[in-house]
Amino acid sequence: MYTQCVYEQSFSDEKSPILEISLRYFYNETMKKSSNKKLSEAVKAAVEFIDLNYDQQIKLADIANEVNLSVSRISHLFKEQMNLTPIEYLTEVRINHAKKLLKTNKITWQQIAFETGFSSENYFARTFKNKTGKTPKQFQENSTLRNK
Repeated sequence: MYTQCVYEQSFSDEKSPILEISLRYFYNETMKKSSNKKLSEAVKAAVEFIDLNYDQQIKLADIANEVNLSVSRISHLFKEQMNLTPIEYLTEVRINHAKKLLKTNKITWQQIAFETGFSSENYFARTFKNKTGKTPKQFQENSTLRNK
């Protein structure tokens, strides 16, 4: 119930259409992952915080503060219930948003790095390649070829 309330409230503010679509996607994906499990309120709140703030420089301590738990406690609960650490989940959210933005081909991959919360272009490119097997530029070029 809390998740649905925050989800609906996040769309009452003016947001970009891409952000709105992305938030809806990640909310649905998160709920699919959790449908087989019972997530604690703290983990639900952490997921929502990450989904809404992925484009910021989030640290584990920020997530812990948001849900009023210690860093070690939220890390343990999150890993236990989501099978990912909070930072691994944050990275997945960022990479998935980056993929969507790269497919639009409206901004450079360097701009996307910062719009998705990565601290540098190099870190983004390295992480993106580790997760997808392609550089952001290769991914963007392949997406452009498919759209023609």
